[in-house]
Order: sequence, then C-alpha cells, then structure tokens
Amino acid sequence: MLLTILIVLTIIFLIISLFHLYWAFGGTVGKTESVPVTEKGTLLFEPGFMPCLVVGLGFLFLIFLLYLPSLDLVSDTISSGILWLVMVVFLLRVIGDFNYVGLFKKVKNTTFSRNDNRYFVPLCFLIALLILVKNLAD
Repeated sequence: MLLTILIVLTIIFLIISLFHLYWAFGGTVGKTESVPVTEKGTLLFEPGFMPCLVVGLGFLFLIFLLYLPSLDLVSDTISSGILWLVMVVFLLRVIGDFNYVGLFKKVKNTTFSRNDNRYFVPLCFLIALLILVKNLAD
C-alpha cells in the first residue's frame, strides 16, 4: 500500500511540476484557467517565468521528499516532519483564503472557481490524505 501511495503522489507531483515548467517556458494551455480572478475576470496575479519555474521545481522537490527516508540523508523524524508540514499546506489550500480559492471562497462564478471546485480542491485534499496515510504508515 505504501508503494502505491508513493507512486500516486509521484505521478501527481510530476504532472503538476511539468505543467508549471511548461508555463514557465512559454506554454499557455490551461494557464489562465489556473489563476484566481476577481468577479470582473481580472487575474489576481500574472504567473510569469520565475513563479512558474519555482513552483515547478518545488513539486519536483516534493517528489524527492517522498523518498527522502529511504535515502538515509536525514533522520526519519525530520523527513516525516517536513511531510506533515506539506500535508498542512495542502489542507490549508483546501480551506482557502475565504475570497478566491478553496472550499469557503466568496467568488464562485468564474472559470477558475469552477475549476477550483472540480479539480484543485479535491486534488489538494487527495494529496493531503495520501501524505497523511503515508506518514501514519511509516
């Protein structure tokens, strides 16, 4: 079961990473639909090269964190603690900012909001749940 969780998380993190790296280097498919917008449709931020690159590399780093205990580079306590923190971050993303993202957002009639409800919130919850199960299984 633990191996299955690691594989599923690796695939999820790799796909998210590849999308962000694609956007960093000029890709446009799905980019604007993945950014929160105001009720008037104005992007809350413009995801440029550096933010997309950092997020893309960050998700690759998360893959590394998943396998960190088996590499014996740091103690199990440290690697487990980092993954608990990552789980909390994804749970906070599920809850959201109470305005534009998450379960309790106020702005609900935008393309991003619909994508957030259909894809992003459930995906973040799944990631948090899988990390929880992995941490408890270790």
